[in-house]
Amino acid sequence: MLADLLAAKGLKALIPQVLTKHLQVSDGNPMAGLDGRCNLLIQLGSALEARPDICKTGRPGDMLGTPDFFRKFPVNLSTLHAGYFQSRFPSTSTPYTLPLTILWSTLFDLLLPIWPSRTTLASHPNFALGDVWPCPSLARSLKERKEGEDLVPFHKLSQWLCYSLVEPIESQARWKVERGRGQTGLPEVSWHCLKEGRSAGCSSSFDGSQLTA
Repeated sequence: MLADLLAAKGLKALIPQVLTKHLQVSDGNPMAGLDGRCNLLIQLGSALEARPDICKTGRPGDMLGTPDFFRKFPVNLSTLHAGYFQSRFPSTSTPYTLPLTILWSTLFDLLLPIWPSRTTLASHPNFALGDVWPCPSLARSLKERKEGEDLVPFHKLSQWLCYSLVEPIESQARWKVERGRGQTGLPEVSWHCLKEGRSAGCSSSFDGSQLTA
């Protein structure tokens, strides 16, 4: 079943042929980098399996637990459990309120091992930093530079995923995600909103002066 592919065991056993089938890839509908995408999902399976404290049964949904709206259907009661967020960050508010900063930090910790290793620190050679890049101009501007101060973090894909999860968490799990600072503006969002004449929140017009590179 396709649902089995969403758990750690299924993801780790994924092969390009299965991904080709479910993504409907063909000569007339090609997809670049299919093998790389498959390997990324395999790494995701390993990451889920390595963090039972976050994903109890090896499924990404374990972060939220068993949503209340699922309980009206026939289910195995032994599988019902509070998720990572509810257990680690209890809230008395109704609906449950999840700070965006907590969602982001949890995703960051969970997903960091799946990204290709490009940059490391000399003091931690076995710890991949993910989507972090050296900035030569920053290095030149620092007279006394400490380790890592010339690095700029982007974590673009993790942040895209975080932003993308907010809507289903609110509409399907019926939680409230508390917005706020804590993430960087992604360039594609800013450029799209600039072309549309809207801010990143798409709630007001702006003339582009707010856009920074």
